[in-house]
Amino acid sequence: MDALFFYSSIINLVIKMIKLIVSDLDGTLLCDHQVSEVNKQTIKELREAGYLFTVATGRHINSARRIVEELELDLPVICNNGAHIVNPIDLSTIDSTPMVRSSLDLILAFLIREDFDYMLTTTEDIYLTKQMQKAVNNVAGDIPMTVLSKEEMIAHHQDTIVKLLVFELDLEKLTALQEYFNTFEDVSAVVSANGFLNIGHSQATKGNGLVHLADVLGLSLDQILAIGDQENDLSMITKAGIGIAMEDGHQRLLDQANEVTIKACDHGFTHAIRTFVLKNS
Repeated sequence: MDALFFYSSIINLVIKMIKLIVSDLDGTLLCDHQVSEVNKQTIKELREAGYLFTVATGRHINSARRIVEELELDLPVICNNGAHIVNPIDLSTIDSTPMVRSSLDLILAFLIREDFDYMLTTTEDIYLTKQMQKAVNNVAGDIPMTVLSKEEMIAHHQDTIVKLLVFELDLEKLTALQEYFNTFEDVSAVVSANGFLNIGHSQATKGNGLVHLADVLGLSLDQILAIGDQENDLSMITKAGIGIAMEDGHQRLLDQANEVTIKACDHGFTHAIRTFVLKNS
């Protein structure tokens, strides 16, 4: 039997099992910080066809809240790369995975010593420096956050930090930072967008958030389709029954995804859903 035909047959069988679609936000469902009317219509049609839908994002719930409300999500939302699972109805915490304090202290000491700008995230708030605010606004738009001086940031080094975000456009420096932080046994450092390094607990991943969703909804991972574009999406792309990468996504994602769709601003989310899901409804 032709290998490509065999692969296509297997993919089609798995797609027929899909009950839940989980999408990343920035670079996947969003273009210029917005969900297009085309993508909104596709989500509406998914629901009408009986599929479940939610999002998994590196964003804090304060940053994702507008989109959560706009899409009228009613299933748990995976925030902070899986470190915070949120009830979209009342924005209460379902589950959270804070960083280990000993590792957090070492990482923060390093960032201060090397004079990096950074952002600290708890389940409730976002704290960041003025320089960091500019970088975050460029990617996520204007969102609620507390801007502090580097000296004031130290007062918020606490036990409830679920994510650290570092911004560094120098790829060599960013890679070195990522490699160093990943030497910590209980730390995961992944890239979410150009220049952004997300640092959290090693168990706080979108993939583990997907496992949580499956347990809550009584589904198997084979019944989930996940779609994303960056390295922080890799864990959910590989755990889901079907993993789809955006055409302009991180190379590691492109290498391991089951399928590739077009760019976000070309409605890549809709292209993927209409190609692999709604055609079977």
